[in-house]
Amino acid sequence: MKKTITAVLAFALLLVFAPIFTAALPVSSELTVSSLSQNSGPDSPSPTQLSNVGITFSDVSESHWAYNDIQALVELGALNGYLDGTFKPGRDLTRGEMAKVISEVFDVVNPTGWTFPDFDSEHDEFHETIDDRSAWYAPHAQDIYFYYSTGHDGPNEFGGAYPAVRRDVVNVLVNVIYRKYSNGEWSFEYDVPDDYMDYLEETFTDIASFLAGDYESLPSDFWWSPYENYGHWYIASKIGIISGYPDGSFRHYGNITRAEFCVMVNRALALLY
Repeated sequence: MKKTITAVLAFALLLVFAPIFTAALPVSSELTVSSLSQNSGPDSPSPTQLSNVGITFSDVSESHWAYNDIQALVELGALNGYLDGTFKPGRDLTRGEMAKVISEVFDVVNPTGWTFPDFDSEHDEFHETIDDRSAWYAPHAQDIYFYYSTGHDGPNEFGGAYPAVRRDVVNVLVNVIYRKYSNGEWSFEYDVPDDYMDYLEETFTDIASFLAGDYESLPSDFWWSPYENYGHWYIASKIGIISGYPDGSFRHYGNITRAEFCVMVNRALALLY
């Protein structure tokens, strides 16, 4: 199924979606709601059970800025709607949804038996309140383990019911495109220049404010760590997977909506095919 999705979507992209790949990623005007609410917990049905090919949504018209990208993924069963007939394009994407789409669309697999402690039977301390081991997203999260496990998070728990943030999606998509596994060895096929932080500072206002020590202008939830994969942010911006918000900020720890994610996935696919 994964290879079929990839081939068909790649062909469709060439015919329909080329104009959007270099466009700035707009901010959804819709209010977002927590991914921890209806239909998103670890015991909830997989999104694949909630929609059919060819479905239309009451909250996504043809004039919606991400309409083509949403339909492309939905029609292939990679990301789907809700039982009330909506897609909720402004709803926060969950990490579980991110893992499912990326593992299926890009045919990603984990070449080892390693996994997140959420899904490891030897780590019962992670399953006292929520047991993710039988969640619908468990196999997909394990598929993307070596693409997600980067930066500060390391091999910590996945937390599939929680919202994905922009740096999560950026890290995974950049790794899917450029991180390769062959004969037991990993390689990364993109040379990040030494001055990449200068580019980030010049391009994104919140990164510039932090590096300049202007902390008062940063949002209260701004979080910075020396362990982040800043090179991945540089790559994602340079190749067009992601762009800044209208105010020039990158918002690496901001939640990402389902509509924004659809656009980013299609942009990444265009680079591969």
